[in-house]
Amino acid sequence: MPSTGINWATEQGVYRRVRAVIAAAVIAIVALAASGVRPARAEAADYVGVNVLRNIQTGRCLDSDSQGRVYTSPCNTSVSNQYWEPLFRGHIGGYDNVTLKNAATGRCLAYYWSGKIETSIQCDEDPTADSENTFYAVGSGWSSVVFAAAGPSGMMAVHSNYAGAVVPAKANYGNWQRWKFGL
Repeated sequence: MPSTGINWATEQGVYRRVRAVIAAAVIAIVALAASGVRPARAEAADYVGVNVLRNIQTGRCLDSDSQGRVYTSPCNTSVSNQYWEPLFRGHIGGYDNVTLKNAATGRCLAYYWSGKIETSIQCDEDPTADSENTFYAVGSGWSSVVFAAAGPSGMMAVHSNYAGAVVPAKANYGNWQRWKFGL
């Protein structure tokens, strides 16, 4: 009788070894989780780097000054205040949560519930009770992303216009609220 080429004893041994390796990996993961060890936050160099943020509708770049004012200006790669560094804060609800840090000033973009967007010297996840500087990065990639934050009146997005204003607006995910990382 011709051989089928399958050695059932060998095959069962392979399955046992694979199950043992999987079981050991599961035990190691559970032990790490129970010990409280968590992976380190991805730093910007590990995440997406530093670049300009250009508004899709206006073509202007996000800009700021050392006093905390935020606006858009014509894109100019020699202007250091136009460079931003998304800092990864976590992954929630299918979206990356990021803090946008200005590379020149070291200040971070913050949405204030009073109705303004400025930069804050505090780059932690909640600098004050009435602000948010961690945004949901909503989009299919860094070539078209909306930075949205939850506020008392719902989801708000970083919105811009041709005059250079940067304000929070009810998130509608349109081009006025979409940004491209890089020119």
